[in-house]
Amino acid sequence: MLREIFALNVDEYTLLKVLYFASQKLTISYEEIAEIIGEENIENFLLTAEENRLLVPVASSRSTAWKDKLLLIKPGEKYRMPNIIKILIKNLCEKGEWNTNYAIATYFKQIGEPRWEDIPNFYEKLSQKAKNNKVSAKDIREIARQFNMEEKTGALIAELKGGGLISPFLSLTPKNKFPIYEINPCVKEIHSSKVILGS
Repeated sequence: MLREIFALNVDEYTLLKVLYFASQKLTISYEEIAEIIGEENIENFLLTAEENRLLVPVASSRSTAWKDKLLLIKPGEKYRMPNIIKILIKNLCEKGEWNTNYAIATYFKQIGEPRWEDIPNFYEKLSQKAKNNKVSAKDIREIARQFNMEEKTGALIAELKGGGLISPFLSLTPKNKFPIYEINPCVKEIHSSKVILGS
């Protein structure tokens, strides 16, 4: 599964090793990645990891939003893994499956969300609503209403952001009546599936 995402001439064990290493740390450095995956593979690895939001650069042009991060592929740079991806990677290592429903439920349970069991279905509906991998705050509120959680839309947005499931894309402007958010593509695309390691 990982080799399909990365399309690199690197065995799946090595890909999983570097991602697991990243999942155990606050940040991972260029040098640490290169030591595991090799200098000849690091550029394509980081480009793909950033595109799929498996790793996000620490360097930023102005904000913590994914779109404002600066992907600099050189010694001295650092990258971090979103919280939801850490859970996905841990489960992949322990159980051999990429289970996004499990990861979402686990994350929301860990942060004390009372409705944690409903969030995988909530996020699935949000993913279905997305256009060009984007949703608006209005979309999130409408889906929250379906789950009788409209009054906590703001809190849900904050929790989704904290988990690395969404990231601000466009702020509120006269043209955009509602803030726009980017959905994590690595969670959205295979949201309801279990992918067995090595498949």
